[in-house]
Amino acid sequence: MASALAAYGVLLRDRHFMALAFMASFTVSSFFVYVANSPFVMSTHFGVSPRMYAVLFALNAVSLLALSQANGRLVARFGIRRVLRTAVMAQAATLGLLLVLTLAGVDRLFVLVVLLMIGFGLNGLIVPAAFVLAMEGHAALAGTASALIGTMNFAGGAVMVALVAPFADGTPLPMVAGIAGCAAVVLTLALRALRPPVRRVPGVMQGF
Repeated sequence: MASALAAYGVLLRDRHFMALAFMASFTVSSFFVYVANSPFVMSTHFGVSPRMYAVLFALNAVSLLALSQANGRLVARFGIRRVLRTAVMAQAATLGLLLVLTLAGVDRLFVLVVLLMIGFGLNGLIVPAAFVLAMEGHAALAGTASALIGTMNFAGGAVMVALVAPFADGTPLPMVAGIAGCAAVVLTLALRALRPPVRRVPGVMQGF
């Protein structure tokens, strides 16, 4: 027990690990918000039948699977940090656009489905890359680190669903705001966790 607590302590004190773990957590949480709210939005607001809702839901899975399959090739060609940084920025832009359009009164099922499909598809790049980068400095604590990230994913999802629930009214806005908010947090964390290392030149003082 003592060794397990010590291992968790090491991970919790590692800011780089925690930033990446929270990136994975908020990325997964955005989909939890969708799962909790989309049945009501699709059926009540857009009048989608249960069968069509299943098809629309499956489109997200297809998009996620496609980018997950492409992830290895992209990482091999461009590097894991570049892939993760690009995917995070693309997701934030896509879901941010969806929020802006929703706030502007654009109420089209096609727009919602397509932009969510793109946004959630990018989860297939973000979550694996964030997990790998978080784990790379903690090989000796791989089991504990994996358990902590998994716990954070589910706990984060539960928290985000609870935060969105009081505002849920059957319209797309609360759901979209919650999803876009998660993407914004992931982008903020990525800008810190994925900053290029400062190159120190011998004989040159830094900060001047």
